[in-house]
Amino acid sequence: MSVENANTGALAAAKNANPDALAQTDCRIINKTGKALTFVVSKDWVGKLGYSRLVLGKQDSDGPLLVHFGEIPPDNSSGGSVGFVVYRYKHKDGVQKDWCIAWSNKGERNKVWTRIDQPDANWYKLVDLKDSECNYNDPGKILKAHVEIEAAKTHAKLTATLSLFK
Repeated sequence: MSVENANTGALAAAKNANPDALAQTDCRIINKTGKALTFVVSKDWVGKLGYSRLVLGKQDSDGPLLVHFGEIPPDNSSGGSVGFVVYRYKHKDGVQKDWCIAWSNKGERNKVWTRIDQPDANWYKLVDLKDSECNYNDPGKILKAHVEIEAAKTHAKLTATLSLFK
């Protein structure tokens, strides 16, 4: 079985695993860097990551689909799909950068955030969700990121793009 078929099967299984989720965030991640990105870490504040590719190809234009299912937390507070993922980029001179994509999908006013930082940044303290769209330029002028989410849908589509700083 090819890797692509395995990924497609895993995605279908993830979508079928939780058809009654209160919220769902489908993330399309576009890599325009020319280098492969590797998965570093994810965090589920509300809900759970149902599917994610661990390596993003050198020039993914369609991007993989990351699926995050929402739920009602045990304390019965507001439900939704809230979390983040981090992918790592390795520059040709050996410099590594981590790219964080964060979202809050509660069906009312969905929010996203993105940032590029040094490996092993404390993302738990840095994430600051404010708007439905966010841009970030790497201070080292290597990378730039853009992320946006549909504004008021419980089954929201998020698009994130990482490209070289020009």
